[in-house]
Amino acid sequence: MKVLCIGYYDKFSRLFLGVKKHLKNNYPAAKFTVDSMYFSGYLYTLLHGQKGNWLSLKAWRLAKKNKERYNTLLASSHLYKDFDLDKLASSIFNPKYHKEEELLRQIMAYVDILEQKIVDVDVLILIGDSRLPFEITKQMAEKLHIKTYHLEQGPFNTTIFDKKGVNANLSVRGYIPKASISKSEEQQAYKTLSTQKNKKYFRNPIYRGLDYVMEFFTMNTTIYPPDLKIDFSILNKQKSDLDLKRFVTEEQTDKNIFLFACQVPFDVNITHHSPYFKRHVEILKEVFHNLPKNSILIVREHPIYKSQYEEEFYDFIRNNEGIYLDKDLGLNQALELANAVIIVNSTVGLEALTKSKAVLVLGKSYYDSSSICKKYSEEKNMRQWLIDTLNYTPDKSAVLDFINHLQEKSLINGFITDKGSAVAHTIANKIILDLEK
Repeated sequence: MKVLCIGYYDKFSRLFLGVKKHLKNNYPAAKFTVDSMYFSGYLYTLLHGQKGNWLSLKAWRLAKKNKERYNTLLASSHLYKDFDLDKLASSIFNPKYHKEEELLRQIMAYVDILEQKIVDVDVLILIGDSRLPFEITKQMAEKLHIKTYHLEQGPFNTTIFDKKGVNANLSVRGYIPKASISKSEEQQAYKTLSTQKNKKYFRNPIYRGLDYVMEFFTMNTTIYPPDLKIDFSILNKQKSDLDLKRFVTEEQTDKNIFLFACQVPFDVNITHHSPYFKRHVEILKEVFHNLPKNSILIVREHPIYKSQYEEEFYDFIRNNEGIYLDKDLGLNQALELANAVIIVNSTVGLEALTKSKAVLVLGKSYYDSSSICKKYSEEKNMRQWLIDTLNYTPDKSAVLDFINHLQEKSLINGFITDKGSAVAHTIANKIILDLEK
């Protein structure tokens, strides 16, 4: 049996090696390949004696080698081996960071590399489902009927394990919760919600640090793979929000409070699953200018992207009354204060629902069609959506039933970064059970 794993960083390579260890108890002849998009993942794999590739660099090198051939093909068509190159590029293409032809050649190189890799693979394990090599591999696997499993960090101290996908592609999307549940079902849901965090393993900072250093020195060069280019470097942080007004609870007791929880701009929930908004400042303006009477807006930055949004984003907050940056509230405190929560697609929305808060989902989410929240569309204007959300209270039983369904179908207790191998062991066991059906 041949198993292909594709991930990002060292923590994912560690998980894959844990899965390998437990899977080989049942399939001792299984052969693993662990490919990574970032150097940290590749280095961890290499130092632990596992066969693998630095996939994005390999594609970059092939794209350089085949530049003339790829350009000739692109001159006549942007369809390559049944893949629509423009469609694949559309989710990440930004002329500020990418040269279109370079990005298209990178995609073609991925297709060529992965076509060779997947031909005799029996099991495919992917972190997520929406970056270029993951999208390409997933499409290939579907045609070849290869067993595919998707992993990602989940809500409530869990890991997502799903055969269909993650985020908006999760298999539970569309589930309609029951309007009434038993006492034991309610207790089961609360057990999931109260799952405690496990102790994390010591993650050597050198691995990820090397990614940051490479990114910092080569980001603006043709050396750095084009599909990895983003507008953010942890080594080049800016402070655009130092003079912004903070929200003071005591001053706003008589107002309707809308909480907008931001995403990371290059996260797949923005690049792939947000059909109406691609920039956070667009959301800010649209929401703020359509707030119902006697309402204010609190903006919560994503924890890993604080002070990094575009200057226009902070200028808008700075220059308008009734909009505040949340710098001092913890997430639970912010959710308790809010009358309504606005998200693109985030576990914050699911956490808000468990606190009986109305949620407006602006993008695509695995819980947006489950009758427990409001789902934005252009059939109504933003003001009406905000009013409808403010006047909506999610049904407690429906939310808890959805939590139970999510836990049963797609969640594993524990994080990828937990100390020990319990998560990897559970994943391996689930794969073994599925293979033996």
